Amino acid sequence: MARSTIEPASAQPLPGSEAAGTITIDVAAMLLMVTPEWVCRLTKDGRIAKTERERYRVVDVVRGSASPQRGERNAPLSGRV
Repeated sequence: MARSTIEPASAQPLPGSEAAGTITIDVAAMLLMVTPEWVCRLTKDGRIAKTERERYRVVDVVRGSASPQRGERNAPLSGRV
């Protein structure tokens, strides 16, 4: 019986992630389960930085969406998207 040479799913690049470690705004929105407009708002608020050509580093997207804004440290989490 011949063995399959299919790569595991974790080794395959994500759609929209052509540059290593970067994703498009649509993929960032899917990752965070929000709209692309919400990702734009996080970018305008300075919570997520864009790389060249309208791309985002995955690490920045996750950290920027999870970290509280200034003055929100003690704010309740309910109502936040």
